[in-house]
Amino acid sequence: GYLAIANKFTSVLYLVSSCFQLAWQELAFAKDNNDLLSVGNFYTKAFDLYLRFLLMGLLIIIPLIKLGLTIYPNFIDQSYADAVMLTPLALAGTVMAIGCYFLSSIFGGIKKNNIVFIATIVGAGVNLIAIFSLINIIGASASNVAFLLGFTADVLVQTLVLRKIIGLKVRYWYFLLAIPTYIFVEYAFKSLNWVYNLIILSALLIIACFVLKNELKLLYKKLKVRKRIK
Repeated sequence: GYLAIANKFTSVLYLVSSCFQLAWQELAFAKDNNDLLSVGNFYTKAFDLYLRFLLMGLLIIIPLIKLGLTIYPNFIDQSYADAVMLTPLALAGTVMAIGCYFLSSIFGGIKKNNIVFIATIVGAGVNLIAIFSLINIIGASASNVAFLLGFTADVLVQTLVLRKIIGLKVRYWYFLLAIPTYIFVEYAFKSLNWVYNLIILSALLIIACFVLKNELKLLYKKLKVRKRIK
């Protein structure tokens, strides 16, 4: 029951990502994948943008949920109040799962789906080892930790194989910045009141504008052109 409540919040990420994922799959399958160099550059840029978007989305949605639960405290029944503490890890696992599905679409585009199966087996193995090792130590949280580690292993296998096949370049240092920030945001979510979370949310929105500034400028220009056409 706790896990079911915590995973209700992950549906927001799945909803947003699914809007992009359907269009991305069509583009990946339609792209000419004969020139591996241009394919690698194309997918590198796409995954880099998607990764930045996902990581910033994860960091922003956590304090946003805290503020939402402060405004609507009855959104979750008191008997399931402990489920709220499982939410940040559930969201982190969901981000890795979404990234995994994105990479799987690339393998579909280059017709190497057998690699997806192998990566899935590796991820499932890590998931099982983690959950059986942790369930008696941290209880229900073991499920979210195993979920996160399983998809992390899956993503790692896929990115390493894609680097070998098409020269995909992944800026793993994004995670070196995102992980300590996530730990801080999770601590604020669990231990600090809504005022601190509001301050953190405001700071993260400013950082997001900086991280995605080129894409936001491009979006603004396109909206401006479309408005002129109308």
